[in-house]
Amino acid sequence: MPGFLKFAMNVYTVDADGKRYPGTKPILFRLKTPIEDFREAAPGFPQGYWWNVQTRLSTNVMREISNQATPIGPFAPLSDDYAKRKLKKYGEQPILIATGEMLEGFFGGSDHVFEERPMGMKWGNRNPLAGYHFRGHLAGEGGARSTLPRRPLGMPPDDFGGTLQSDAVRYVGARYRIVGFRVGKEAGIGLTRVQASQVGRMVLGGGYGAVPLGQAAMPL
Repeated sequence: MPGFLKFAMNVYTVDADGKRYPGTKPILFRLKTPIEDFREAAPGFPQGYWWNVQTRLSTNVMREISNQATPIGPFAPLSDDYAKRKLKKYGEQPILIATGEMLEGFFGGSDHVFEERPMGMKWGNRNPLAGYHFRGHLAGEGGARSTLPRRPLGMPPDDFGGTLQSDAVRYVGARYRIVGFRVGKEAGIGLTRVQASQVGRMVLGGGYGAVPLGQAAMPL
């Protein structure tokens, strides 16, 4: 019988003490499928489904830097004093880029987080500055000497859930076709994509479909 991928994603930041600060509304859906490991490669997903999710998240970060805005609105401008000091020290750079060290943590290096499991993943940036900008703070908070407006890099756009759901359906369909083509090859016959998908579903035990999960989502 087919199982369910229970997909629940929320982007948040964690401070040094492990306290979580919420960042977005959860992205929730479930996918009816007998596939139990979404790390495996498939056509269009050479490094698996979770790697694809990570790539989309990282692409969103670059889009936010380019647009100087996140889904909650444009980046708050720098103070006049800091803008002058930053220009003198780092040259002409967009907001949230100085040395580039903080931004690098979204893509690689020692601060980057990408951990995948068969039915879930973790993605993020360990650099403390990423957390500070994500949640913002008031003067004196956490030892801060000045206020820091929220500029939360990594926030998915409003249509991100639909994109990931569509990707998941495509991924499952590709995995079914792999199984169906393998069966056809072993039987000495050729199959079309549609036929291979149908055979794959029969072999693996059922069809698939994405449905809203609502508030019953299980955290990954």
